[in-house]
Amino acid sequence: MFQRIYMGKTRPEYDHFEKPTGREYAIMVTLGVAALIFGIAPILVFSYTNATFNNLMSVIGLAGLTN
Repeated sequence: MFQRIYMGKTRPEYDHFEKPTGREYAIMVTLGVAALIFGIAPILVFSYTNATFNNLMSVIGLAGLTN
């Protein structure tokens, strides 16, 4: 659908490709929504990973690997 709307007619050499299944569309929508949420409001993800990141940075600091 994207091809037809934005890029014009599809090439004849691609006619033998199968159309995406419902499962493939569901995966694309899920990944697209996740990308939008992560792009618009990354704090929703970073709030869960902040404690782990801070612990990791303290371990790296204790090992003397920082400047």
